[in-house]
Amino acid sequence: MNKYYILIITLLTIYTNNIIAQTNNPKAKAIIDKTITQLNNDAYNGNYTIVFANTNEIPKQTIKGDIRLWKEKFYIKLADIETYFDGKTQWTYIKKLNEVSITNPTPQELAETNPLTMIKNYSKGHRVAFDEPAEDQQYHYISIYPLDHSLDYFRIQITINKKTNMVHSIKLSQRNGDRITLTLNTINKITEPNINLFTFQKEAHPNANINDLR
Repeated sequence: MNKYYILIITLLTIYTNNIIAQTNNPKAKAIIDKTITQLNNDAYNGNYTIVFANTNEIPKQTIKGDIRLWKEKFYIKLADIETYFDGKTQWTYIKKLNEVSITNPTPQELAETNPLTMIKNYSKGHRVAFDEPAEDQQYHYISIYPLDHSLDYFRIQITINKKTNMVHSIKLSQRNGDRITLTLNTINKITEPNINLFTFQKEAHPNANINDLR
């Protein structure tokens, strides 16, 4: 499970990487920038489905999770793992172990655990292309390709809802044949976000084992 957790978070992290300006499709970049603006200005919650597949016909695995976002803060749940981040401190709670680890993560560590908020920043090393079929009236289709061909993945496909301009799905294609697809089933604004939604509440888990790694 931890392997799958890292893979999907890596998927979402890669989507945030800065794309070299001269290779950007202007329309695709404008769509992504609008989505980033919304994420910077509002808080959201929702749920998602992750499907893990392989071209070697290994049976698909489907896992459902929950998400909350507010500026740099987030909460994500995937199976029995819950991660909270309040902008400085991160708590990772594993239910089956009744154990929580506390860290002050580096930007790189956040990039390995933080989902949709990672699209707020661009970094170097990717080309963005606009793949929208003319007949599709519901979604924009954008693909991101790494310029470094030694990386484990070769394409990330993103669909963005035309009406809401929010991410609908992200698919990571890896060179080993793995295909990992995250689909947001729901995403809604939080009108009055509460900081407690993004911090681990000890009172709710009084017997949890605590590993303070700060």
